[in-house]
Amino acid sequence: MSFDWKEYLILAEYLAEKHQDLNEEAALRSSISRAYYAAYCRAIRYALTHLSFPKKNDSKDHSLLRDHLRKNKRDGIAERLDKLRRWRNDCDYEDRVGRLRENCKMSLEKAREIFQNLGV
Repeated sequence: MSFDWKEYLILAEYLAEKHQDLNEEAALRSSISRAYYAAYCRAIRYALTHLSFPKKNDSKDHSLLRDHLRKNKRDGIAERLDKLRRWRNDCDYEDRVGRLRENCKMSLEKAREIFQNLGV
């Protein structure tokens, strides 16, 4: 049975809530990261099924997917994924991240929009 990538979005929403037992910055960073991967994995599954995406199974798939979506007139999804990826990269690789709470909120919104646009 295939993993339901929406579960990552549910986890991201959970992490975004303030929980007393979690470090807030770690939770928000993790939420942004999970929101990206939820949307990315849902979009790649859609592209494989409906748009003949030539998946390479390496890190280049992230940019190749966005390019493929643009070529197939799914520019809005590609743009949302690009923003999500940039926020995720900041959270996963930078010591300091500004506007963390705001970016978390926008990440969740953009991920939900991708799921809605792809019919989930």
